[in-house]
Amino acid sequence: MNIKTILGKEKNNGEATVYFQFSLNSEPMCINTKISVNINEWDAKNGFIIGKTKAIRDNNLVIQDCRARISDIYVKYRLLHKKINGIKFMSEYKNPTYDTDFLKWMEREIQEKKCEVGSRRIIKYHTVLNKIRQFQAEIIFSEVDHSFITRFRGWMKTIKKNDINTVSSNLAVLKSFTNRALKKKLIESDPFEDIKIGRGTGSRVYCTEDELKALWNIYKGDNLNDLPNVKKTLRHFLFMCMTGVRISDFSALSIDNLVNGMIFFCPIKTRAQKNLAVKVPLNDYALQLMADEKRTSKRLFNPIAEQTMNKYLKEIAGISNINKPLSNHSGRHTFATLFIKKTGNVAVLQKLLGHSRIEETMIYVHIEESDLVSNMNSFSNSIQI
Repeated sequence: MNIKTILGKEKNNGEATVYFQFSLNSEPMCINTKISVNINEWDAKNGFIIGKTKAIRDNNLVIQDCRARISDIYVKYRLLHKKINGIKFMSEYKNPTYDTDFLKWMEREIQEKKCEVGSRRIIKYHTVLNKIRQFQAEIIFSEVDHSFITRFRGWMKTIKKNDINTVSSNLAVLKSFTNRALKKKLIESDPFEDIKIGRGTGSRVYCTEDELKALWNIYKGDNLNDLPNVKKTLRHFLFMCMTGVRISDFSALSIDNLVNGMIFFCPIKTRAQKNLAVKVPLNDYALQLMADEKRTSKRLFNPIAEQTMNKYLKEIAGISNINKPLSNHSGRHTFATLFIKKTGNVAVLQKLLGHSRIEETMIYVHIEESDLVSNMNSFSNSIQI
């Protein structure tokens, strides 16, 4: 690779900018070092500035570094037997760690995903990235292999004490980025090959019909009148119990989403991947909760911060004698579970929840022990042999 060091057009002050010229697969390339030199101090034969001052020594180091970066990129791709075009070359030149430091690359990929996925998903990506950094501060692409994944999974289980669902969720995020790296040929083989991420069954906390009735009675009573934020939290939670909307979608609902007695929206969590519109008819309970909000803007509700809401829900569970760790997502689980128990219609629930696959909806088909016993008794009493 023949790299020529040249000067650009002379400026009025007698200086000129230093450039590197070379050819890349017959494509002419020109790199600006952003170093300006006095043309009388330039050694054209050797490609450096004549002089011994600190400023000149520093500028010569920059010129030397630029030449080395150009050479390193060329050599790397030649040894990997890969072709590189001008755009890819400039990307690596401007971001020298982009294609060698896996964590910096992952951080940049997250930035690019901001226009594709919801803010909650971006937060999840950053959470996993920070967790990987805790495990290993610096990782180059060649280190992202089967051993790294296995050790990271073990570290989450033993050191971080993460449960199986958290570990699985974090690995799923990491795998989505290693898959992108594979497609871009930044890593040679799939580090997740022969590794089953798995999923725990988890516990989906939901309210029974009796518990939901108790919450409604507390909401309509006077017990929370001196606790306006707690009552507001309960109102929002009950709305999610009646509609099945996620907290992210609930927080974004406005008057524009209200059409003919239904809320109409594209779920934030899956907006980029599915482009799926969800329509949820509003029952009398949901309409009353909306009216109680007494909104003063286009928003249907003035949401409370998610962590604050979950804190208040723990208080509400205590007041209601509900021995369950309620959270905002329990509202969605409550809606889905009670809808199935009342209607048995999984297909309709799939539409209401905005699931693209019926398997996602089937997790809400709970079969309780009492149901097993009562149904078996009915079977036994009715059969005649």
